Amino acid sequence: MTLLGPSPHLSWSELACHDHARTPYPTIWRADRAVQLAQTFEKVRELLGNVAIVILSGYRTEAFNATLEGAASKSQHVQGRALDIWHQAHEPIDIYRMLRVAQEDGRLPLLGGLGLYRSFVHMDVRPKVPAGHLATWAGRGVTLP
Repeated sequence: MTLLGPSPHLSWSELACHDHARTPYPTIWRADRAVQLAQTFEKVRELLGNVAIVILSGYRTEAFNATLEGAASKSQHVQGRALDIWHQAHEPIDIYRMLRVAQEDGRLPLLGGLGLYRSFVHMDVRPKVPAGHLATWAGRGVTLP
């Protein structure tokens, strides 16, 4: 963990809630959930060519999450375990496919949830039940490959 964030390419400010107050990522989760999320993020970054990935959403307070249309009430963002990402060189469907394959072949062992949306990909490090299970879904108007 660095002073600026849980990993070299993921900062605490990127993980902060995008509410008006920019509520920081909870301190209580910084030593475990943030580390798992950052480890997975760094591996995803490598898979996508080691160039910048835009974090559209990280941690969300329950109140902020409730204001977002279509956000799950039990969102992994509220648990500090999720990122919505965008990459300039890859379409969301291509990112989704790459991450799915990498999880299946063991390169992303902590990836627990993967969602495909029109303009971004959701990734999270939720606990997996059963072990090795990857939760997958598509946003409105999107079909999984």
